[in-house]
Amino acid sequence: MPMINQIADLVSVVIPSRNRRARLARAIKSVSQQTWPNIEIIVVDDASIDNTPQFLEKLVRTSSIPIKFVRNEVAQGGAGARNKGIELAEGQYVAFLDDDDVWMPEKLNLQIGMMKENPSASSVSCSFLVQHTSGKQTVKYISPPKDIQQILNMNHLGGASMCLTTRQMLLRIGGFDVGLRSGQDWDLWIKLYDCGQVLVCNEPLVQYIYHQGETITGNLLSKYSGHRRLFMRYRHRMNAKTRRHHLSELMFCRKVLLEHNRLRKLTGLVAVVGVSEFRESLRYFFRYLKFFYKLN
Repeated sequence: MPMINQIADLVSVVIPSRNRRARLARAIKSVSQQTWPNIEIIVVDDASIDNTPQFLEKLVRTSSIPIKFVRNEVAQGGAGARNKGIELAEGQYVAFLDDDDVWMPEKLNLQIGMMKENPSASSVSCSFLVQHTSGKQTVKYISPPKDIQQILNMNHLGGASMCLTTRQMLLRIGGFDVGLRSGQDWDLWIKLYDCGQVLVCNEPLVQYIYHQGETITGNLLSKYSGHRRLFMRYRHRMNAKTRRHHLSELMFCRKVLLEHNRLRKLTGLVAVVGVSEFRESLRYFFRYLKFFYKLN
């Protein structure tokens, strides 16, 4: 374990939450089980209408780990809630945990060790476990971005729950973009990459959990909106191959996944395949079959 300075090495763990009291309790428990001892937890209740406030008020009084609890009376979304947590953070380091994810006990210890060994780095991510609704669990191994095109091409670094950085770095880049309905974590990684090396711990340190009951169309609309906005923001930095990839993805989402008429879906799929490379065209075809199967 790296040498710990009780003041400088404090980690502020920011957890946004809305109407997920049971999942939130599980997430907080995974923070309390961290082997890194110097932690404060900041929970931002984003206008929950369940019993989350009562649960947190009790937890603040009884927890062995310092917990701050702030409530947004009007929902600000994930980005706004995380930015509120950054404002309240007192630690040198800041890590984010979505209320429906879980950390492995060594998560902070291993990531902080990497940051200390690489002081010029901007942040560190990690591989993660995926818990599927079927009960099956798989490992998603990720690697550091080789260049700017790789991270502009797609978010391969994971969600906010995988990220550890410094409060100073977050203030420098302006935190999360509250204007993005989706892709907030992707945008954050791009901004962090622009400030320094993004490290990756190869060991899976986060458990990402799928849930039943999420609306496919609602998620797709948010995803499309966020993706389109990110493309417009960064397209001038993309090479021709990266731009073509994004245009195909946006076209596939709008003309196939979001289209209700089946004939137009097929027409849209043909159009996407026509502008894609052979390998990508096969991928779009199988994605269409997988999506069609979910809806039927």
